Amino acid sequence: MRGSDMIDLLSLATSGTFMDRVNLNILESLQGAILSAVEVIPDGGPQVQFQSCVFRLGWLQVVCENQVIADWLASVVNTLQPWESASLKCVTGD
Repeated sequence: MRGSDMIDLLSLATSGTFMDRVNLNILESLQGAILSAVEVIPDGGPQVQFQSCVFRLGWLQVVCENQVIADWLASVVNTLQPWESASLKCVTGD
């Protein structure tokens, strides 16, 4: 079952075209960037918890604990720079 608390992070090439295959190192970098963003949440900010984080062929699927966390992740994804010239897109919902 999918809901609005599921986030799909698509990695885009610097040219703006979707990369069909993204190697494991890039997905690990993306996951690491998300975890780094969690570590700097100020006191009183959302208590971020994920139900799962799954590497897919060319993208990372993150299932958030609730809608508040999904909204937080969607709001920070454009600020993440897991590698030089990274361009990320967040897709939510069914």
